[in-house]
Amino acid sequence: MTGTSFPPGLRFPTGAILGTHFIVAGTYLTQSYQSFSIWALDLVSMTWSRIDPGSALASGSWFRSCLWSEVNKLIIFGNANGNLASDYNRRLLSWDHVACIDLEAFGIYQCPKLYMPIEEQQLGLAALEEGVMTDFDILCDDGRKIAVSRKILEERWPWFKQQRNLFLQNAARVVNTLQPAAGAGADVPLPELASLSKEPRADPRLSSRLLNLSESYPISLALVQYFYTKALITPLQHAPAVLSQLLLLSSTYNLSHLQSLVKHAMHRALTYATSVGIYGVSTLCNCRSLQIRYDSRTIHLPFCADVIFCRQCLTCCDGKGDHPRFQLHHFLMSDPRHTVRNDLHGEPEIERMGGAGMEPAGV
Repeated sequence: MTGTSFPPGLRFPTGAILGTHFIVAGTYLTQSYQSFSIWALDLVSMTWSRIDPGSALASGSWFRSCLWSEVNKLIIFGNANGNLASDYNRRLLSWDHVACIDLEAFGIYQCPKLYMPIEEQQLGLAALEEGVMTDFDILCDDGRKIAVSRKILEERWPWFKQQRNLFLQNAARVVNTLQPAAGAGADVPLPELASLSKEPRADPRLSSRLLNLSESYPISLALVQYFYTKALITPLQHAPAVLSQLLLLSSTYNLSHLQSLVKHAMHRALTYATSVGIYGVSTLCNCRSLQIRYDSRTIHLPFCADVIFCRQCLTCCDGKGDHPRFQLHHFLMSDPRHTVRNDLHGEPEIERMGGAGMEPAGV
């Protein structure tokens, strides 16, 4: 193993594996220093590195942690107003506050899963290049067209399928309206205006055989290559400018899998030459982890943990599914692997730590 420093002797450590890193966290106590220490071991290069959570955990009493692998976060429990050394000497655990450490900001995250085997990806690229079973066109802003299979787009692009269904429904409604009446000389009603209709309308860029994507040919081709392979495997897709546009498209059309692939490629391609462009597009797409990693690697700004939630905030959240507190509460209460879930509602709020051979702080 290598590294500028190695983990010290941690009290009651917890460990977990995220991606290619082994995370270990625990209480570090000496005569003159006490903190909750977090370390990561790169399982590829076997290099240790310390994760600095910033000022959020510089004070307070923090003891237990668990990994939230779905969002690449480390959840830490404790009391933001407590004293770590005093609580350790009294063998007390506090569950009053929760701190979230975004591990992706340190380059530690779960890599995107492979959607299909490499052989199928190569077959998809070959089908796109040879124009197999193409019955639809994508029009670029320079006038060039890309022949694609409408069936593939409908199966792998939810926005396209929804707009296609709306287009067909509106077309069927217009056809039924314009059908001649049974009686001679009957009046034919005019179609309902789009501005007065309460029903959703299809995107005006979509027609029966064409979609005007309003993107350049390289960006459109890279997006179509993703739909055919569900991966980023071509040199075109890994160009920095193309990655930035793909990240914007993934945010616009709500393509979470594409966004995870682009973020993974951007993490690997983050250098001083590409950092400014990555920071700009990550700001537009609200990719906070990429922004923080850019700040820490280029202008060396200190990292700070997420907002600390109290236990009452977690149990009395407003119930919105996209709220961070609701998601964290649902994660802690639904996953049977986490033994801390019962303590969020249990009494007392401070529990005694068990185990033999626990020496007082400073020993």
